[in-house]
Amino acid sequence: MKQFFEIIDQSFIDAFTNKVNESKSIVITSHTSPDDDSISSLLGVYYHLISHLGIDENKVKIFYTGEKTDKWQYFENFEKINFVRDLADHLTDVDLLIFTDGSGWKRFSRKEEVIRNFNGYTICIDHHHTPEDKFDLHLVAREYSSTAEIIYRLFYKETKLTKRICETILLGILGDTGNFKYVRAKDAGVFEIAQRLVSEGDIDIQTLESQYQQIDEKVYKVLMEVMKNSEVMEVEGWPKFIASHVSLDFIKHNSINDNEVGEGSAIFTTFLTGIKNITWGFVFTPKLVDKSGRLSLRSLPNSVSVRVMMEQMGLGGGHDRAAGGKVFTQDYKKAFKQLTDWMRENKPRLV
Repeated sequence: MKQFFEIIDQSFIDAFTNKVNESKSIVITSHTSPDDDSISSLLGVYYHLISHLGIDENKVKIFYTGEKTDKWQYFENFEKINFVRDLADHLTDVDLLIFTDGSGWKRFSRKEEVIRNFNGYTICIDHHHTPEDKFDLHLVAREYSSTAEIIYRLFYKETKLTKRICETILLGILGDTGNFKYVRAKDAGVFEIAQRLVSEGDIDIQTLESQYQQIDEKVYKVLMEVMKNSEVMEVEGWPKFIASHVSLDFIKHNSINDNEVGEGSAIFTTFLTGIKNITWGFVFTPKLVDKSGRLSLRSLPNSVSVRVMMEQMGLGGGHDRAAGGKVFTQDYKKAFKQLTDWMRENKPRLV
């Protein structure tokens, strides 16, 4: 019997704990193209299993579909993460599969049908607005700022915290709130959590961020290319927007991998809503690994819900202010045309 929760409830915690304790082989994973919240929530679950529930670490493995990145190597247990070609190839004899920070099979594997037909038990913990698939035990707590905040409220609220777990949970909260820039009145409880993490972890936020926010030369090249290619565009009936891209030729010529492209374009997204009279925008980047393209969208309050846009187009989802999508082309001109053609036929949802 599948169980779905929209609030943090003791019965979810009990069901989670019981299933973990009875499982012989556990895999924890999160969405491809990891971000701060993805890494934070995944490592937060791993630490809880090993340090709080006493699960033998030989029974627990962490897999990510995608290329290896060392960006978050400062954080405790990051070295336990196995970056593999596809999660689906590593599920033999696994009886429990735990997903964080996403609610759709396709977000975790390029072999969606293999994951969908997994014979073991599945648990998903997420905070995104629209669940995409069903899991055996499924929590989508939309009211919280990040999946990291949910992990804290589930497993750490009443426990003594180490410095390292404080850093890990704070990583996800800072990432998904944009260093608290995206926090609204309903999210204000996250400040109390951050205060505890910073205090008990004796954390200097600037020092912590310096451990994982420095970029290498190739990422800087991507950032400069996206800046160079950015332009203000207009489609009738829609607010003006910024659009930019990285071309496939640029990536190949500079021997840049998908992680480097993603990191550079992610830095640029902070500019999408920083230009006067421009309230939203997107960046297109080609992905080498599966010959597709990635859209990253951002918006300001009272502007376009980029989540609704991606959901209505059937490309992806996320949050009203920050969303992503996947298109089946590596050509930015085709991707731009797909978006603008759709926009001419549809009205924006302004929130």
